[in-house]
Amino acid sequence: MPKQSSIQRLLSLSVILVGWFVLSGHAPQAEEPVLVIRGATLIDGTGGAPLPDSSVIVQGNTIEAVASVGPAPPPANATVIDARGKYLLPGLIDSHSHIDKPNGVGLTDEQQAIVQNHNLKAYLYSGITTAVTIAATDRKWMLEQRRLARDHEIVSPRLLTGLVRFTAPDGWAGRSGQPVESKADVDHIFQDSIDNHADHVFAIYDDGVGTAKIYPRLDPLLLERVADLSREHKLPLYIHAVDIDEYRVSVAAGPRAIVLALEDPIAADDPLLQEMVSKNVFLVPSIVNFESFYRVTDNPALLDEPVLNQTFPDYMIASVRDPDNIEAAVDRLEGVLQTDALEWARQAVPIMKENTKKFFDAGVIIAVGADSGGAVVHNFQGYNLIREFELLVECGLTPMDAIIAGTKNGAMMIGMDDRVGTIEPGKLADMILLDEDPLENISNLRTVNQVILNGKVMKRDELRYGDKPES
Repeated sequence: MPKQSSIQRLLSLSVILVGWFVLSGHAPQAEEPVLVIRGATLIDGTGGAPLPDSSVIVQGNTIEAVASVGPAPPPANATVIDARGKYLLPGLIDSHSHIDKPNGVGLTDEQQAIVQNHNLKAYLYSGITTAVTIAATDRKWMLEQRRLARDHEIVSPRLLTGLVRFTAPDGWAGRSGQPVESKADVDHIFQDSIDNHADHVFAIYDDGVGTAKIYPRLDPLLLERVADLSREHKLPLYIHAVDIDEYRVSVAAGPRAIVLALEDPIAADDPLLQEMVSKNVFLVPSIVNFESFYRVTDNPALLDEPVLNQTFPDYMIASVRDPDNIEAAVDRLEGVLQTDALEWARQAVPIMKENTKKFFDAGVIIAVGADSGGAVVHNFQGYNLIREFELLVECGLTPMDAIIAGTKNGAMMIGMDDRVGTIEPGKLADMILLDEDPLENISNLRTVNQVILNGKVMKRDELRYGDKPES
């Protein structure tokens, strides 16, 4: 990041904009293009009041200045985006996803591979500039995509990935997890995350949902060992927990985050809430994952939504529309959960929403993740993150609260708040430009016009699947 003089640091933001080149004599290097986004209402992710008629100056991949539009024209060598009437936000952060597990039922191997590779653009299409795979199933693919994204060799959001799912033998997700029975098992498997430069580690402590509780839980002493190693190696620990007992044991271990909503009612004065606050444990409710059990099944017309159909291949949408496919998918889900999963979710989601507001009111930091991809066929990758924002507002958060959760808070949770999550000088230029005001209606997060990632501007229609015409 180019250094600014002490005089520049004392100037007001408006003077920085007007005199950035003239007064400071700081000229950008030829190899560092200058981008000016001019005229948008800026919602910078910090929680401050929106700034109408703003200008944001980007040099290379870094935000250099943020101000109100001044009388001076932009620098002659700058690329200017006329954003009058639009809304500029930080790029969204999906803090809980399964990028390498494509949606779709009954797809051929070729179709599944196409969807999996296209999903990277699907995240960007929905304004997501950073996406977290909680644990890799197709680890070879996931590690390679992370490398390619970091080297700017593919069109992709910033990618972070965990590799393992610490779980009990025969435990939840045991088929794709790493079952552990001893500290030696934990140490051996944890080393794999270190060797492959995982961005975090992931443990599964829940034993199913509802009253079935059919899976053994991870030994709490082994969970503590995972937590100790995560602190020792400075790898954030995310824990899968659903019921109140699982939450208590998980929070006691001191993870970075709990990544599923609480299914049991909790009192607003329960000590667990303040324990999460004091230990700085984030909550990523991912309520949309559970809502997706039934929402589209109950209302198939949701599959006609234009943005959804612009995001994915027609054959994938057709696969999750087919009644036979959905019946088979529900049967598999209920076989795994050994309960009426749809009815359980219909009852649980309202409780999860009430609990999430209680956590928020208590001061627990909320981040946004959809837990999309994989077995829940209507939890669409990228696309469903916006539904999670809507659900947070339904919980009682304001649109501004939800935006902070999905930008600044997400960056804090993944340890990247010095680089992304807000639109401020010195941060990387990850931003989205919307056509409509998300503070008026959080659903306007779907009105993406352009995505700026690492200073590179992408028009939304460049991110559509294939050659679909813009709706």
